[in-house]
Amino acid sequence: MTSSRCHNVVKRLPISFAMAIAVTLLADAAFAQQTRPERPYRGLFGNGGSSDVEQSLTATGSFGAGYDTSVLAEAGEAGFGGGGSTPRPSEEGSYILFSEGLSYLLSKKKVGFTATQSAALRMYPTIEQDSIANYGGGIGASWSPSTRTHLSASQTLTHQPMNLFALFPVFQTNPIGQVYLADLDYGTVDAGYSTYYTGVSGSRRLSSRATFTADYSYERSDYALYPDYTSQMAGARFTRSLKAGLGLRIGYNYTRTLYGSGNRLAGRHGLDTGVDYNKTLSFSRRTTLSFSTGGSATKYQGDTHITAIGSANLIHEIGRTWQFNAGYKRDVGFEEAFSAPFSYDAATVALNGLIDRAWSFHSAAGAFIGALGFGSTASANGFNTYYANAGVSRALNRHISLGLDYSFYRYDYDKTATLLPRGYQNDFNRNAVRATLNAWLPLFERGRRSNAAR
Repeated sequence: MTSSRCHNVVKRLPISFAMAIAVTLLADAAFAQQTRPERPYRGLFGNGGSSDVEQSLTATGSFGAGYDTSVLAEAGEAGFGGGGSTPRPSEEGSYILFSEGLSYLLSKKKVGFTATQSAALRMYPTIEQDSIANYGGGIGASWSPSTRTHLSASQTLTHQPMNLFALFPVFQTNPIGQVYLADLDYGTVDAGYSTYYTGVSGSRRLSSRATFTADYSYERSDYALYPDYTSQMAGARFTRSLKAGLGLRIGYNYTRTLYGSGNRLAGRHGLDTGVDYNKTLSFSRRTTLSFSTGGSATKYQGDTHITAIGSANLIHEIGRTWQFNAGYKRDVGFEEAFSAPFSYDAATVALNGLIDRAWSFHSAAGAFIGALGFGSTASANGFNTYYANAGVSRALNRHISLGLDYSFYRYDYDKTATLLPRGYQNDFNRNAVRATLNAWLPLFERGRRSNAAR
């Protein structure tokens, strides 16, 4: 997860997604399986993201019900949101959920295009604010005018009904133009916001071993509870492969973040320089280890703070259909609700696979430990979060499945924290379980020609 993703989607719903140190997407999304061509998807439901499709239009949907130990209600009823000085835990209760998505994909030799739309609705029979909804859409395009040059651009818009406190890193990027709506099980404070994200990127292969890449992104979040937030990032890097799986990276990026109407300004100099390693381990062709190193210099309140950053990811394939992932990330990021940079260490693990063609299992867990600000400010504003989820799915046929999921979430702030966002408690626990009926329907699908390039 680069610095631009750190206050991202998916972030960023790639996606942005703002709040709570948005880095995040849940780990089961962050650890989307990387399947080798000789290890195809073997499940009955869906197509597992097949790469053999040149053009498709696909609809998805879910309907179900759940139970939550902390149903989010209006500020006056539950003590959340609105900046209450003494927030109270929200009441437990049941809900009905509905979600839908529509995605279009075009993938040709030189041109690619994606367009996605998704929405989710929850209805709470036991509380006054009886429904909440989040929705988003995005488009993305790519062009390869030659075998050496690749250009891409994306635009996304998302709206969330509440702040989200899922603080876990993203190790793979989503396809350009794809939006990801955060799971409402991880909502914390009833305070809506909209996020707009634009990104462009270009790369040029200088030789068989060397590549130059440049990118730029702009993000804006309009908050109901906090000052509006804007962030821009520009960067360039040169990478050179030293040998198979080992490369050297030399680059620089700068992120400029503005909280409100010029009240707080922060800048981050990313020293995008270090070693990249991505290789199948010699003792097992089923195990792949990747890591990268670097550094950042963050300027905040007149001082510059140097931080070593890096990430690592381990993927281990189990049998024909199972996969285990473990990841670690150390970085510095920005989040609009805090009005201060934050440094963090995060770790996530996930185990996913097929029990048989009809039954599948997924699970993930993570821990995120960080501090807002630097120096003495950071020592009084430490925080940590933990989460876990697990679920099973039963495919009735290729288009319909049943799912059962459980999730747990906890965050804990220092009792003396001075930068705690308005409306938050110092500590918070949440448990939720839900059952769903899921649908996957390819409205249009055309496979690649046998001689088409991939």
